[in-house]
Amino acid sequence: MTQHAHHLEIRTLVTTAHECGEGRVCPSVHEVVGAPDRLWVVSKRPTTHEHAAFAHLLDDGEILGWMPPGLLPDACEAVARTRGTARPGVHPDRVYVISSQVIDEVELIAFANLWDPEREQLGTVRARALEGVGA
Repeated sequence: MTQHAHHLEIRTLVTTAHECGEGRVCPSVHEVVGAPDRLWVVSKRPTTHEHAAFAHLLDDGEILGWMPPGLLPDACEAVARTRGTARPGVHPDRVYVISSQVIDEVELIAFANLWDPEREQLGTVRARALEGVGA
């Protein structure tokens, strides 16, 4: 699926929209034409306990989110930093992903119909970090 919004051509690589019924509130991965070095990741907001379990891994400007298993390849570098964290509040049925928080107004507006800011968050990762997504 390709969408043009605010001068950004967004292509959805993978989504869980078919599983959650309401396409706007589903984890997904997107690319923007002309920005081959980054991918945009819509992930679910973590609980307070989940965030606390991974806080030591987050650098400035980074956010923690989660996705259902199977959306990202098992060997994906973008989730490697969170693997092996077994602390209270961590759900074994979730794949945790660390991304750079999107704060650019044009990007936020362009992606506005692809995520729900109350339940989800929008971040970016290096395209290489999600190698194999959508392949």
